[in-house]
Amino acid sequence: MTHTQNPPNPMGNRIVPFNIALSLKKLGFKEPCTSFYLKGKLITITEDTCNILWSLDTENRFVSAPSYLQALRWFRRDKQI
Repeated sequence: MTHTQNPPNPMGNRIVPFNIALSLKKLGFKEPCTSFYLKGKLITITEDTCNILWSLDTENRFVSAPSYLQALRWFRRDKQI
């Protein structure tokens, strides 16, 4: 079993760590967030920039970094969990 080390999260405990964000992406989570991971590094942007940036990500390189609350809402809405 390999253990993936998460980079330090400057947003504290509000934003899911990289390994959870990657798992969410594999489950189909791809919603614009004001934080995302690019090559494992957490990047935070403004809400205005967020929508523009996500529309330009045609190569699917970004990994959304939602808050725990956003992730739970997505599970309830899209996965009926």
